[in-house]
Order: sequence, then C-alpha cells, then structure tokens
Amino acid sequence: MSIFIRLRPFIALIILIFCVDLLADPPMRVARLSATKGQISFLPAGEDTWAQALRNRPLITGDSLWNDINGNAMIQLGKANLCVGSNTALSLLNINDEIAQIQLSEGTVILVIDSRKEQRIEIDTPNLAFVAREKGYYRIKVDPKTQTTTVSLRNGIANVYGKTNSYIIKKNQSLQFNGMNLRYTPTKPAPFDGLNSWCNKNLPYHRESITLKYVAEDVVGYADLDRYGSWERIAEYGPVWTPSRVHKNWSPYQEGRWIWVDPWGWTWVGNEPWGFTPYHYGRWIYINNRWRWVPGPKKYRAVYAPALVVFISDEREKDISWIPLGPGEVYRPAYQVTEHYFYSINQNNTTVELSYVKSIYHRRETQIRYQNQAAIANFIAITASAFIESQQINKIHRKRVIKDQWRNAQIMSSPEVIPTATSVYGTRTTKIKPSTIINRPVIAVTQAPPPPVSFESKETLIKENRGKPLDEKEILKLQPATTTHNERKIEVISSTTPQDITSTPISMPEADKAQEKPAQEVQMREQEKAEQERALHEQEKTAAQDAQLREQEKTAQETAASQKQAKALEQEKTAQEIQMREQEKALEQERALREQEKTAQETATSQEQAKALEQEKTAQEIQMREQEKALEQERALREQAKAAQKALIREQEKALEQERALREQENAAQDAQLREQEKALEQERALREQENAAQEAQLREQEKAQEQERVLREQENAAQDAQLREQEKAQEQERVLREQKEAQIQAEKEAEEEAKKDEEAKNREQNEN
Repeated sequence: MSIFIRLRPFIALIILIFCVDLLADPPMRVARLSATKGQISFLPAGEDTWAQALRNRPLITGDSLWNDINGNAMIQLGKANLCVGSNTALSLLNINDEIAQIQLSEGTVILVIDSRKEQRIEIDTPNLAFVAREKGYYRIKVDPKTQTTTVSLRNGIANVYGKTNSYIIKKNQSLQFNGMNLRYTPTKPAPFDGLNSWCNKNLPYHRESITLKYVAEDVVGYADLDRYGSWERIAEYGPVWTPSRVHKNWSPYQEGRWIWVDPWGWTWVGNEPWGFTPYHYGRWIYINNRWRWVPGPKKYRAVYAPALVVFISDEREKDISWIPLGPGEVYRPAYQVTEHYFYSINQNNTTVELSYVKSIYHRRETQIRYQNQAAIANFIAITASAFIESQQINKIHRKRVIKDQWRNAQIMSSPEVIPTATSVYGTRTTKIKPSTIINRPVIAVTQAPPPPVSFESKETLIKENRGKPLDEKEILKLQPATTTHNERKIEVISSTTPQDITSTPISMPEADKAQEKPAQEVQMREQEKAEQERALHEQEKTAAQDAQLREQEKTAQETAASQKQAKALEQEKTAQEIQMREQEKALEQERALREQEKTAQETATSQEQAKALEQEKTAQEIQMREQEKALEQERALREQAKAAQKALIREQEKALEQERALREQENAAQDAQLREQEKALEQERALREQENAAQEAQLREQEKAQEQERVLREQENAAQDAQLREQEKAQEQERVLREQKEAQIQAEKEAEEEAKKDEEAKNREQNEN
C-alpha cells in the first residue's frame, strides 16, 4: 500500500499524459440557469468581476452564483434541479458527463432528482461532502454564523462524508452537523417556506411531459416545450414542435444574444422562456410559412452544442448574420474535436447517414446547400461590434438579409471576430456580490479540476487563432502560469464506508404534510414500511454475516498462529539438532586426528616426547571435557528455551481463549442490541400503525362530519326551499286577494255607474213628463 501511495503521483501523470486526446473533447452536457427571481449575480469561470445573471445561460465548470436578499434561482442538471435560495453563494467545481460537483459556501439549496440514471451529484460545504444516492427531495443549509450544515431529506437516500466519519441519511431525517468530524444533532425538518413554494412552482414535471415521447431524457430543458408550443407529425420529418405566442415574423436565433463560453466559443442565449432546448439540440425547418423544431433521434444520448447554425460574413458591409441548420445537415464545430465527437454531435441531434458525416469530417471545405436559405427573408444582419459586445439582437438596429448578399458572402462555422471580456459576461456588471463568501474552505470526496484560466490569459492566443476557441492542450499550457483572483480552498478527504444514523427519523411537520396529497401520504407510508422491513432484514443478514466472518477470522487466526508457532519451533529444533550433530562430528574428527597423531608420535619420538604427548593428551581431554560441559550447558539452555516457548504458546492459547470469550460476549451483546433494535422497530411500527389508524379514524371522522354537515346543509336547503315555497304561496294568495279586491272595487264602480245611469234616465223621463 505504501508503494502505491508513493507511486500515485507518477500514475496520475501517466494517466494524464495518456488521456490528453480524450480531454480534447468538451463535455456532452452542461448545466442551465433555467429560472431566476430577484437580484442574481453571476461570476464567469476564471474571472473576478460579477455581472447580472442571464436566464438560459449554459453554466460550466468554474461558474459562480450569488443570490441576494429575496433572490431565487434554479439550475437544471439533466433530470435533476437545484433550487438556490436567497443569501446563497455557490460555485460549480466540476460539470461533465459523469459528475455535477457544487461548492456551497453559504445559504440554502433544494436538490430534486427525478431519475436514478443520472450523473453523480456532490455538494461540498465547509462541514461535509454530500452525495445523493438516488432520486429524492433534499435540502441543504450552510449557516456561517453557527458554522454548521443542516441536511434534511423529504425523500431519497444520501451519504455525507467528514474527515473521520461518514453517515447514511434516509427519508424524513434532518441532521445538523458541526465541525468537519460530523458531530450531529437531530433537528426538525425546515418548514414549508417561500423557497419550497417557489421551487415547486418552477420545477419541470418530467413524468407528465408530452415532449418526453419525442426527445431523449438527458436533453436539458425539454419540459418547457409542453407549455410554450405544440407537437405534430409531418411525414418527411416525423414529430416536430411549433412554438406558440410568437409574433408573425418571428424566427429562431433572433431574440437573444451571442456570448463567449469556453471551450465552445460563440454561444447563443435565447430570451424566450423555452429558449434553451431548441437552440442547443436538434434542427429547425421552415414549412408552411412557420418555423418548426425537429428533435434528434430519441434512442441516442443528447449532445449539447453552443448553437446549431452557420454564419454569413459580408466583408464589404462588415455585417454578420446566421441561419439555423436544417434536418440532416452536418454541424461543423469551430472548436477542436475528435472524430468520435464529430459523429456523436451530428448523429445524436439529427437523422443523417454516418458515411456522409465522415465525408464532411475529412473534407471540411465541402460546400453545402442549406435548406433554410429559402427563408432568407426571415434573417437579419447586425454589425460586428454589436455581435462582439453581446448586445440583445431584438433591441438593436438590424437589417434584413437580401438574396444578393448570398452571392458574395462567405459561409463559415464561426464568424472571424475576436471576442472581448464583454463577450464573456454577456451583460453589464453589478455591484451586488459576495465579499469573501465564495472563498470559504470546503471539504470534498472528489478531486475537482484546477480553476479555469481567465479570459485575459487566453486573449492573445485567441487573437492569434483568428477568434476560434483554444483546444484543451493550449489551455493546459496556460494553467500552471495562471493565478485566479478567486483561489478555491478545497480539502479532498478519503471517503470511508458510511454508517447508519442511530437517531430515530423525525416525522415531517404538519405544514409540510398539508402540502402532500392523501394518496401520496399513503404511498409514502407504504414505502417507508417496506423500507424499514428491508432495513431490518439487511441488519439481520449483516449481523449473521458479521458473526460468521468473525468466527472464520478467529478460526483462521488460531490456526495460523498455531501453525506458525509449531513451524517455528520445528525449524529451530531442526537447526539446533543439525548444529549439535555438526559439532559432535567435528569433535569426533578432532579425536581421531589426535589418536593418529598420538600413535605417530609414540612410534617416532622418545619417552620424553611420549610424556609430553601424554601431557598434551591430558590437556586436550580436559579441553574436550570442558567443551562437552559447555555443550551440555547449551543443551540445557535450549531445553529451557523450549520450555519457555511452550509456556508462551500456552499463554497465547489462553489469551486467544479469553479473546474468544470476549468475542462471544460481544456477539451476545450485539445480538441483544439487535433484539432491542428489532423490539424498538416493532414498537415504532406499532406506533406508526396506531398513528396511521388514528389518522384513518380522524379521516373517517372528518368524512362523517362532512357527511353530517352535508345532510344539515341539505336539510337547511330543504327548509329554505319550503320557506321560499311558503313565501311564494303567501305572495300568490296575497296577489289573488289583491286581484279579488280590485275586481270588487271595479264591480262597485260599475254598479255605481249603472245606478247613476239609471237615475239619469229616470230624471230624463220625469222631465219629459
């Protein structure tokens, strides 16, 4: 392991050298600033001046955002969305095909993931590194005053990593972490506040999207097309989308601005609320006097493009114009790409033959007749200065392109104009920005790439390149000599195996429960119950496996220790016996030599010599006895060493036996703890069942009360109807009486008139008489 650690820098260097060609291609996906509210400040990658944020701007590695008071923003990350609250500072440490790594220095974010098949999402804070494990609803708050990070889960599972500890956080858990060693305190989940409301209002609804029937899931922003247009099928092109709520002379790539974004170069930012997907994926076609968007094949992975257009440059007029690419037309990037990327960005965005794409790749000078040239009356031209300054196209003076202009114009993949710092920002700078918030140190489990190079450092090379983007190799050459004003302080820690949180999950507040539908509550309870049963089963299984592993480990250790000790003793004993045999053999040879020497001396010398030899023999015998005595003492010492070794082995066996007993006690304690946990889970399950029963009873009571209220209302309505009928009847009777009275009065008047007439006639008769 130590050798690997020492060689790790060299391995990384070899990998870096080996992957230089792979780094030449830009990422196939970006993030998108999809919605804003209030004052949002934006800091482009590598720069040190803050500007106003632009909706629909693509966000890349190194970009930063600051939401001021009452400011909200939403960042789309494929099928995940990050809602950013007020007084919040964040930076995009790394955005590519595999990971979205975000630095959250201060404030609150809500992460909503709608799909399991997504890039890894990591949020790094001053206290911890947060990694979402599946789809869910996550809330993270960094409080610089208390120097804490609070993580709340409404749904999903996530890991949090500190310097020495790491934990698994599950549904309905909310924890506040202090320090970098993850000392935590259970807290109540945050109430349903303005950020939740704004986030839910602006979240795209992927499951109900009609557009998802026709586009790939990883097309960023596709859900917007449901609200702002309609789909139809045209025989020649298949499903096409037509925008609604646009004026009569509207055409694509006309309401917005051009900005410079590395590593792609000139990038279109549309003003329309749906103005992201149709400008970075697919193709446009002009049919029946209307523009329609044709998506790429649904079966292929989406590949982001800065703008799918070709440019027309008129050197006489010094003007620039552009037209959208049509279906089947090859997009030729202005930035350096590999052959594989060239195939992908074309085949994944339109239906086109691979052989044709290959021919264009190898012969870039091939002249193409573009389908949308027929709609030339829909296009406009602007001055190069307005283009470079990223002015809004729909708010500046522009003129229509005329057909004669095509005859002398040059068609190219990118206009030969040199960007400036203004082109990078795309909008005016702002005074509202964080001071040192963005520089606060954070911890991470993933190594982020080095800080991006500033535009000032690249400007000279871009000019030499005639306004085309630099490739990855050229940027890497600038990287070591570049220093950024916003140097990031990121401490990368080694990720340990996360442990379960021991605290009991805290239920959601009533205010949040009120936001959920009853059917969703029932589903969530069922999922939670199944999850708990699964967790209990996993705990039991893990405990059994741990016990088995400990027993196997113990047996293996005992066997290995015994075999090792026996082998060592046997080797030592064998070595000692061999040494003793060698010494005895040497003594025997020496004795034989002396006997031969004695015989020779006896026959060849005199008695004095024999006497001297006898004395020498006596001395040698004494010396031999001394050597034998020393050997006997050495043998005794060896026997003592053997006895000591046997005693040591017995002590080790005794220690192993004690350790075995301790392990058995520990296993018994763990079994008891597991039983207690099972009991606690059973009690919790019973309590939840009681709570569910109480809630169901409460719902039944509410339904009963509503039924009684309905009956009372019906009775009240019946009474009111009866009262109205009585009133109508009384009014009818009153009307009849009134009519009868009027008839009686009329009859009396008629009678009086008749009487008067009779009297007048009688008087006339009397006068005549």
